[in-house]
Amino acid sequence: PEETLDHFLSNLRRYRGYDWTLTLPFSGKWTVWQGFNGNWTHQGVWRYAYDFVIVDEKGKRHQANGKQPADYYCYGKEILAIADGKVVEVKDGIKDSPFMGQCMFDFLAKDMIGNHVIVQHEGEEYSFYAHLIPGSIKVTIGQKVKRGEVLGLLGTSGHSLEPHLYFHVQDRLEFHRAFGLPIKFSGLSRNDEVCSEAIPIFIGDVVKKKLV
Repeated sequence: PEETLDHFLSNLRRYRGYDWTLTLPFSGKWTVWQGFNGNWTHQGVWRYAYDFVIVDEKGKRHQANGKQPADYYCYGKEILAIADGKVVEVKDGIKDSPFMGQCMFDFLAKDMIGNHVIVQHEGEEYSFYAHLIPGSIKVTIGQKVKRGEVLGLLGTSGHSLEPHLYFHVQDRLEFHRAFGLPIKFSGLSRNDEVCSEAIPIFIGDVVKKKLV
């Protein structure tokens, strides 16, 4: 345990995320459904992860009865690279969960994190984008990407109760061995206020990328 703690703290000390320009991994207005030290799954080494969804003016995440993935406002939305980098991992071929609106995971899914993309940035930071629609990923391993480039379309593959973007930045390639890292975002508005500098965002925040 002491070695694990020391490793985590050393990553925080050396991490450059607070002076590294990151932009939101999507366009339009989204809500932080689960944030740092989340109530459900964002604990321990994944404590700096985010779940993002889209909600309407009534606070609902879906139309109709929410029994189909396409009922959810964020389903099929483009997911974007947060910074320049190189694609180092792509996982595809995992179906969307069939259990929408039932509060149940698809435990037969071949990978709990579903279809995903990992991009390596300068240094040892890796951005991680999960639960993409099967067959929607636009990039390949080794491909260089620019900030804002489309990586894939958001789905609900893997262990996902409903469509949402699971996103974090980690300190190494291997998801199950990595430590999540704290980050701030720039070029956005938060809760309808334009932010002039990079900021952290938290559960319940409504965020939108500024148009350039």
